[in-house]
Amino acid sequence: MPPPRPTSSRRTFLKQAAFGASLPLILPHLARGQNAGLSQVRHAVIGVGGLQGASDRGELASASGIEIAALCDVNQDHLDAAAKKHPKAALYTDWREMLSKEAGKIDSVNVCTPDHLHASIALSAMRAGLHVYCQKPLTLNIREARTLRLEAASRPKLVTQMGNQIQSTEHYRTGTGIIRSGRLGKIREVHAWSGSKFIQKKRPTGDSSPIASLNWDHWIGPAPERPFVKDAYYLWNGLNWRGFQDFGGTGLGDFTCLILDTPFRALGLNAPLTVKAEVTPGWREDPVWYAEGYPEGHKITYVFPANSLTAGDLKAVWYDGVTKPSRDLLPPGCDDVQLPGGGSLVIGTDDCMILPHIGAPMLIPKNKQRPEPLAKVAGANHYHEFIRAIRGESKCTSHFGYSGWLTETTCLGLVASHHAGETLQWEFEKLSFKGNPAATARVGKPYREGWKIEGLG
Repeated sequence: MPPPRPTSSRRTFLKQAAFGASLPLILPHLARGQNAGLSQVRHAVIGVGGLQGASDRGELASASGIEIAALCDVNQDHLDAAAKKHPKAALYTDWREMLSKEAGKIDSVNVCTPDHLHASIALSAMRAGLHVYCQKPLTLNIREARTLRLEAASRPKLVTQMGNQIQSTEHYRTGTGIIRSGRLGKIREVHAWSGSKFIQKKRPTGDSSPIASLNWDHWIGPAPERPFVKDAYYLWNGLNWRGFQDFGGTGLGDFTCLILDTPFRALGLNAPLTVKAEVTPGWREDPVWYAEGYPEGHKITYVFPANSLTAGDLKAVWYDGVTKPSRDLLPPGCDDVQLPGGGSLVIGTDDCMILPHIGAPMLIPKNKQRPEPLAKVAGANHYHEFIRAIRGESKCTSHFGYSGWLTETTCLGLVASHHAGETLQWEFEKLSFKGNPAATARVGKPYREGWKIEGLG
């Protein structure tokens, strides 16, 4: 059973939104790869170091029919190390310079930087006519997510993919298939969670010189300027920046696009009607912590409009950090069922499913008599599908037309956390919260001077 399609008002909005689809190009070049079907894809990597940067670069480089033609990183040491594996690649420390000089020579880019840079790079690359693979979350605020989704819609020949690569594994594809098949009945509720948290309670003090190989100004990019502090934000394999509002979205921003993705995709969800947050004590009461970082845990309750796969309007709840779903959500007969450290619980009118992060889907209670075993859905390589789609051999499952909605929903939760206890009504066509100008003011965020892009900041 295919997922429900967006309503006609949503389709109309994609075409008629005031910003995004009609924005002019900011770069003069046209890429080689505007049209899918290339036999050899010339690819540029933006963000080559750290665990994720090295992993993404390796996965993409292993695809058939790809050439790593350019490398870019704000750290010269990272760049030099990657260049040893790709000696023919052009090297850059500024992604803007790379796009300006290489856009007519390359076909695609992947973006593996801290979250606050995703939107700027991805939008600029699309406007240069390049196919884009961007790590999750696609953006760090609602306006950015909307702009990227509409830009992609205005450029149908471009291939896009968000890097929630677990989506393409057998376990997650099987979970998606189970929900869509109707085997669980109509879906009543969805609960998704991660124990992950990145807590920063205040801005680090001290003003030390950045390490010699790092361009600190380029690392900050559009975020507000601040001094480099050793071991505070930037580490070789560290993720300290995820705990700062200027740079990341803590466990909510990092894992929603992975774990909520399966039910969101399977049920064809897009814009929720309402969103309400509960946060752990201490954060909102501490003005320094509240201004800089995130609480130790969120509980975000979304209500989505009913569709053909749901039993009325759908409640979907996200938990992270120290906040966990209650075992009371499990049906009778589940005394032997352990909730995983992260995953989703999908409650249907006929059956319930747990999809661990990372693990095979399981119908509960375990001892219930069911007519047939679960049908597995074969997995694929998320990175290779991106390259194959550029070559006209496949289609991307997390293209920006889909992942933009998922990221926007994630960012709605980040806004709601600042208004914990309030039920916010989301007017998606107006890009505002009904009757709440303070919440609406958090839809976007100003960019630092020198880093603004039309439609962003």
